[in-house]
Amino acid sequence: MYACAIALALMMFRKEEDAETLISRMLLDKDAVLRYGGSWCISLAYVRTSQSSAVRKMLHISVSDVSNDNRHVATMSLAFVTSNVPEQVLGVVKLLSEKYKPHVPYTAAMALGIACAGSANLEAHNLLQPLVSDATDYVRQGAVIATGLLFMQTAPGKTECVKEFRRKMKKRIGDKHEDVMTRCCQQQ
Repeated sequence: MYACAIALALMMFRKEEDAETLISRMLLDKDAVLRYGGSWCISLAYVRTSQSSAVRKMLHISVSDVSNDNRHVATMSLAFVTSNVPEQVLGVVKLLSEKYKPHVPYTAAMALGIACAGSANLEAHNLLQPLVSDATDYVRQGAVIATGLLFMQTAPGKTECVKEFRRKMKKRIGDKHEDVMTRCCQQQ
């Protein structure tokens, strides 16, 4: 069922208003999987547009859907929709990264990595730093992946942050005490 929902979302890539009928039907469905697909539909239909109605829908879903998965997808979808103006997602992520439940900061980190990919944005880097040292392994993993996205295609000499991140990752890869989940994602 997830595959069908995501396939429908992929078919709506950059369709914007033409996708609205499908989006509405999916978001209003009682089945959480179809609502999940509806969030991805918005994400893909409005990717890099910062379209205000899409952002409002994602914010609403991220705080009100009964399904944890749907709230997480909505948060990540915000990153895809606003990736042309990453500053929009920074404020939302700042609030979410401080939440107690570990899935929320993981999702916030991934959203930040997606929205700010390749930008070497210092504010995004500063938001991710506490998460790289989080007590929960998958939050650390998400923060490491997000930091990698943030610094991708950035020359090592461009900022001190890139050099420091690379140095820390090399050290962590060899650290036998580092959690396998975080260490494995760093070896890629």
